[in-house]
Amino acid sequence: MSPSLQDKRIVVTGGFGVLGSTLGKYLLARGARVALLDGRDAPAALLDTPNLLCLDGVDRTSAASAGV
Repeated sequence: MSPSLQDKRIVVTGGFGVLGSTLGKYLLARGARVALLDGRDAPAALLDTPNLLCLDGVDRTSAASAGV
């Protein structure tokens, strides 16, 4: 039995690719609140998912893009 992730908050970088979105869905199914972060536009299919935040257009090599 896997441990519960209830009320945990997890950020997945590269979240709109195959691996990142699959990991995000796996974490959601176990009770986590998930933020998917990626440089690409968020897929429309993910936008209305409960407990999922999609952050698109983020350049992880730029502090300004991250709001720092």
